[in-house]
Amino acid sequence: MPGQNHLGRGKALHALVPQASFETLPGISHLPQLEAPDLVLERLNAFLSREAEDR
Repeated sequence: MPGQNHLGRGKALHALVPQASFETLPGISHLPQLEAPDLVLERLNAFLSREAEDR
């Protein structure tokens, strides 16, 4: 994956992991849990809810 930016690397890794979820948080950089904790919790709760429904 040389030469790709971080977003490109994330998308490439996402493509390799079956049933993976890939989220972007616009305007957030390296510490999303500190920069936008409410948004991170919202996205995490949505992911966990989907996973619970699939079981």
